[in-house]
Amino acid sequence: MELRYFDGNTYDYITQLGNGDEDRWLHYSDVITDSQYFKSNFRIRFNASPDDSGENVWVDDVQIITIKTSSDTLFNDGFETWDDNWDATSSQWLLGADQHHSGSYSAKTTNGQEGNFDSDPVDTSQAISIEIDFWYRVDNLENSDLRLYYYDGSNYDLITDLGTDPEDTWRHYNHIITDSQYFKSNFRIRFSSSPDDSGENAWIDDVTITMTYIP
Repeated sequence: MELRYFDGNTYDYITQLGNGDEDRWLHYSDVITDSQYFKSNFRIRFNASPDDSGENVWVDDVQIITIKTSSDTLFNDGFETWDDNWDATSSQWLLGADQHHSGSYSAKTTNGQEGNFDSDPVDTSQAISIEIDFWYRVDNLENSDLRLYYYDGSNYDLITDLGTDPEDTWRHYNHIITDSQYFKSNFRIRFSSSPDDSGENAWIDDVTITMTYIP
């Protein structure tokens, strides 16, 4: 038996329910944070296909609950005041006045001023989702010369490489985190750079971390 959610146009496959223990009641629960299902005509569908005598399935006590949420911006930095939100851990990154997405400054890394640039911790322990948003610009970097990590409370996990084309233009990064391993009292993000030649640079600007939670 399949479970599907209606996104306003089609029923999307979510999971297979027919592979659990037999002859006992099993519990299914899911918190939906994907906005494609936030519709005026949302539905769920059970799709069953028993094809032999004695094959049966039962469903009971179905609930669909709308949860009201609130959002708080926990972190907002355009680097107009240098590294106030990044000084819990030492770094060789520097204030960039040559490029900026907004305001007059950005955070810059270049050959000789590279390494990790860690945000100060924020408390996301009550989150149901976290939004990471920032702008970045690269110049002459290799693919792995600028990387983004998230802190899970114990380790920094590699999320993506940022050092790819296009160069010499401001690019936007936005990611909604729904993985609960990042819902910690000391969540952080890390930019890790390794420019190894003169003329290799990267800039970060307008970094925000926003938490959505159930009040």
